[in-house]
Amino acid sequence: MVKKIVVGFTMVLGAILLSACGGKAVDMTDFVEVEFNGMDTQGYVDYYVDFNELYKEVLDYDETEDVPDDETEEAMSEISEMYKISADNEEELSNGDTVTVKVSVKEDNDYKISGGEKEFTVEDLEEPEQLTSKEVEDKLVINFSGSNGAGKASIESTFNGDLSNLDFEVENDGKLENGKEANIVLEDGGDSYLSDIGYVTEDDFSPSFEVEGLEEIPETAQDIKNYEDVERMIEEEANRRNDKGLFKFKVKLEKMMYRQFNENDGNGDGMYSSDNYDGNMIGIYTVKKYEDDEKGKLRSEFTDIIGYSNLVLDENDEVNVAEMKEISDRKDDSYSLESVLKLYEDYGYDYVDGDKKDKDKDEEKDDKDD
Repeated sequence: MVKKIVVGFTMVLGAILLSACGGKAVDMTDFVEVEFNGMDTQGYVDYYVDFNELYKEVLDYDETEDVPDDETEEAMSEISEMYKISADNEEELSNGDTVTVKVSVKEDNDYKISGGEKEFTVEDLEEPEQLTSKEVEDKLVINFSGSNGAGKASIESTFNGDLSNLDFEVENDGKLENGKEANIVLEDGGDSYLSDIGYVTEDDFSPSFEVEGLEEIPETAQDIKNYEDVERMIEEEANRRNDKGLFKFKVKLEKMMYRQFNENDGNGDGMYSSDNYDGNMIGIYTVKKYEDDEKGKLRSEFTDIIGYSNLVLDENDEVNVAEMKEISDRKDDSYSLESVLKLYEDYGYDYVDGDKKDKDKDEEKDDKDD
């Protein structure tokens, strides 16, 4: 008796499903739902198919009230897997925009379900607060430092509340020039954060500050009006370093070289205390060290690199020699002169036009001359 009841029930359910499959055609786009979220101009859309309503129409089944049997569950699974859904416009939405949702359905399916397109109008997005250029310029304090043409900016924000967590940066930082504008932009993720707190930037958002106060570094050594003073001090220092004890030295200037900006990103160039300064002028010297006796035996040979950094021009295009910073390096005889010159070319130094060539200076310590 129980078996007859089960068989009879199955036959009835099968008839119901066959009836659903053989009924009128159903357009799945009629069951598409959309939700618009976010703010006006920054809105986004969520879209989906309301399968419960679709199952009611196609299978005469309400999943909120009934528990499906095996046949119904299989039909529901087939329907949920035979479609694809997409939208032509999902982000940066404004009230009044249109979004077209497209539903593609497997053709010749057993349930006479078809796909298509449906258009929706964006509405009910909240109006955001606007962050203006003037507000940013009023709330940021910018300090410029470094050299003209290689200047850097530091930013301090005086915003309160949620806007105090907003981070800004300066375009072209590290290459700023006096008299030009430093353009302020949001750091990566700034637009998203603004949206989260209910803000957008105004359409012509472009806060900026005029760059000023950067030190003037000569582009070339020839731009230094008191160049001869700097050159003389370099030569004096080269000679002073090689006038020691019971030896005599032959000091020969090979090349004068100059570098406007230090662009080694903190990697240094082997020069003592030069890494933090621009405006470097150096002399490349070949030095021979001899015994101070009748034979005058050669003890060693090396290359000295002697010079100054922080060559900053004043209003008269002269360098204040009192503010210069001594820099030096020494290469032993495992370095050829050509290798040393190439090394400093790679560090960004150029040869000074008209430098003194083949200049020999014999520095000897003679007690009789004291």
